[in-house]
Amino acid sequence: MNTGIASTIIAAALIGSACSAQPSPVDAAVESGADARLEDTLDVALPEDVRSSIDVVEHDASDVAVIDATTIDATTIDATTIDVRDVVDAGPPAAMERVSMAAGGINAITLDRAGNPSIAYGTLTGTTYALTVSTRGGAGWTHEQVATLRGAVARVAYGHDATGARHVGYAEHLRSGGVGYGFGVNAATAPTASSSWTPMRLADHSVNHNTAVRPDFFVTAGGDVHAVIPLTTATAMATQVRHLARVAGRAVDEMIAPRLAGSSFGIAIGRIAAAIHAEPSLSLFTVEDDTSGATTQAHMTTRTGTSASTAVIGSFPDLGSSLTEAWGADVLRVIDGLVAITSDNDGRFGSPTNYRVFRQRGADWSLQTIGPMRSAADNWCASASANGTVSLFIYEPVGMPVTATAIRLIRIDPSGAMRSQIVDDDVEGGMFCSSVSDAMSVHVAYRRRDEAIYYRRFVH
Repeated sequence: MNTGIASTIIAAALIGSACSAQPSPVDAAVESGADARLEDTLDVALPEDVRSSIDVVEHDASDVAVIDATTIDATTIDATTIDVRDVVDAGPPAAMERVSMAAGGINAITLDRAGNPSIAYGTLTGTTYALTVSTRGGAGWTHEQVATLRGAVARVAYGHDATGARHVGYAEHLRSGGVGYGFGVNAATAPTASSSWTPMRLADHSVNHNTAVRPDFFVTAGGDVHAVIPLTTATAMATQVRHLARVAGRAVDEMIAPRLAGSSFGIAIGRIAAAIHAEPSLSLFTVEDDTSGATTQAHMTTRTGTSASTAVIGSFPDLGSSLTEAWGADVLRVIDGLVAITSDNDGRFGSPTNYRVFRQRGADWSLQTIGPMRSAADNWCASASANGTVSLFIYEPVGMPVTATAIRLIRIDPSGAMRSQIVDDDVEGGMFCSSVSDAMSVHVAYRRRDEAIYYRRFVH
């Protein structure tokens, strides 16, 4: 493991991811010279004490051995439960492509059964909000509207089942600003790639404090849609976690976890307050922002049938701010088990961010800390290859003073070794990306400053 990475091994008992339009033009690939110049700019911009604490190797990611799908041990974990797509890689190498001319927002990327990237994302045309799906094929990108919405997309997940049917889970903002947010939680299905979408409203829910901003979604390989929303009081006390789902066509709305022990801030009230995974059993990753204590704790709650249990899988130093410190969460399944990710800073504008990667191996969990990084704590996305290599995309400022925002890709292999490269140096700050890994590549969707959604692929 690299010497610049703080790593703690934690032992725990095991208990338990526009309307129709003509295909858009393809942009030229970002030149390697531009990437190199940006790397120099970003490295110089980092304060010396921060740069010296980051042990990464800057080079292209194409020299990593490709994972042979035959090496996946199906007797250990059913391959359908691993968050990696074993398909023919259809994405163009190293090329950045504009997906749509329409303004796009929160997004989720997946691969169809032939390996073509497909992206679900929120759009705004005039005063009309919609959920749009764009898919890359032989003729370029095609676009279709899933549903018109009552508000902007707050979160979306997207996947295909074994029959080729497509499924999305998404939340729309019903109210925002002041104290409190409202969400409409929905699912939609299209039986095949050429079929129209059938939406299904699961429920409308409100949270009572403006720091609990986003739910989280997961689409299973069978097409079920799961969502979680932490519920809070007006003073930001996390009370319970609401589980909403469409399972075998039936709507589910229930509480699945009590408030965790800790301060009044309870379960991580960040941009995404909790992360859910639903294969093979339902797993909930939450981070406890305990500002009254010396540490922040991460928990994994697993439910099998009607029985649920929770364990602490790791902890890291509390940063002592009265503001929210945990910013986002994700949970992924690989051959060795689950990988859970979160980020944290002290809540102050411009403060450095740490990224925490928890890995499950048998009954044990390990914690690797990446950082501190000069990046925006609430802007990142991640995916994982079957062997456990994590691809973490983070947003970071360019220049001193800041003149732009870039996306950096950090590859973290199971041993903890890291490599880093710039994806794009002209992206929209404050907008989430999404990524998916297959056996050969990692694919990412994100919004540039021209407000359109873009796609790019990187070979492992």
